[in-house]
Amino acid sequence: MEKTIREKDRIKMHRWVVKNRERYNKYQKQWRKENPDKVRAIKEKYRGRNPGRVKERQSIYRKKRRLAALIHYGGNPPKCECCGESILEFLCLDHKYGSGNKHRKTLGDPSGTRIYQWVKNNNYPEGFRILCYNCNNSYGHYGYCPHKTKQ
Repeated sequence: MEKTIREKDRIKMHRWVVKNRERYNKYQKQWRKENPDKVRAIKEKYRGRNPGRVKERQSIYRKKRRLAALIHYGGNPPKCECCGESILEFLCLDHKYGSGNKHRKTLGDPSGTRIYQWVKNNNYPEGFRILCYNCNNSYGHYGYCPHKTKQ
């Protein structure tokens, strides 16, 4: 079956992009900077046609971002600083010196997920640690963790 002219042009363009990757990326970056409204419209159109794919990609990105923060503050594999829990679903980022709720409010983050992006953007600052949800809640409500008092 013979390829159409459009398909031939697409293949030709693809080959050019592969050979000139840096030049193409530079052009794309400049074009996006000069045409923010067009870029926004293209993204919205894509999101409208591919909602499942967009949701899946966002989920994967959030999980990777969270895991990176957990590894940075809790080691590899990450574990709770208090009790040693290492199941990822139970672990969370904790403000060592309190005020996590205030920090979340300043970020406009009711669920606590934007904090992982914030620590990444700020080069993983000091003052955070990894705790499991039980230890984190105990520190938040009582100011101590039962794991530390029972010996």
